[in-house]
Amino acid sequence: MSGQHVAVVTGGSSGIGRAIVDHLIDKRWVVLNIDRVKPQHTTGSFSDLRTFTCDLVRADERAAVMEAIVDEFPVINALINNAGYVDPRPAHLPQDWDGLLEIHLKTAVNLAQLTLRGLSRSGSGSIVNISSTAAHRGLPGRLTYNAAKAAIESATRTLACEWGEVNVRVNTVAPGFILTENARHIYEAGDANAEARTAQIPLGRMGLPSEVANVVGFLVSDESSYVTGQTIVVDGGYLIDGRAGADAFARIGMVKEATVERGM
Repeated sequence: MSGQHVAVVTGGSSGIGRAIVDHLIDKRWVVLNIDRVKPQHTTGSFSDLRTFTCDLVRADERAAVMEAIVDEFPVINALINNAGYVDPRPAHLPQDWDGLLEIHLKTAVNLAQLTLRGLSRSGSGSIVNISSTAAHRGLPGRLTYNAAKAAIESATRTLACEWGEVNVRVNTVAPGFILTENARHIYEAGDANAEARTAQIPLGRMGLPSEVANVVGFLVSDESSYVTGQTIVVDGGYLIDGRAGADAFARIGMVKEATVERGM
């Protein structure tokens, strides 16, 4: 393993986390996955994945896992804080503040603290926190999740300011509607309207986990060596879409029709 880049990824057994793990392994990184469960498939690239089982909301468990990792890998090149969950409920009901803030904010910051020495030893360490477009929109039924994601983006900027002096960069990636396996199950069950969501996306489709992983891969690479404290949104244009209905200037297909008519 000498000379290889080492990345710690949380929640890398499924969804966006798994796509990130696959991307890094394809780039010949040593990937250390911290998750409650191991990946279901162990063929191909995942046969080389190291998974440390841990309940990340427990401070004692994550500290013990990170101690073992740092002992074996004194130099760490990247930390990707991806683990998390959503607990949808109306805002007038009691909220799971402790659980949501623990996993999305406190765990991410704590793991960054625990890996800081190893990251600084690399000479160009990179931390990527996975946020969400929910940090920028008032999504109903997501009070705690929206707030927690906004908080990690704020924490990212503070860490970037403080840790630049040891050449550790800290950035955030905010995915929009991504077609993970879990998302597909939700749409198939009718618990969310895929067509309505797609109508809000200028690119006209939902994203793939690999498209988020590509951006994460950029942020942990030397190609982004002068990028820190930033939130990069990966949402097909969802956040910038200002269309307010089916008026003549917002009609989907308008540009496509114009290009045909004018020979553009």
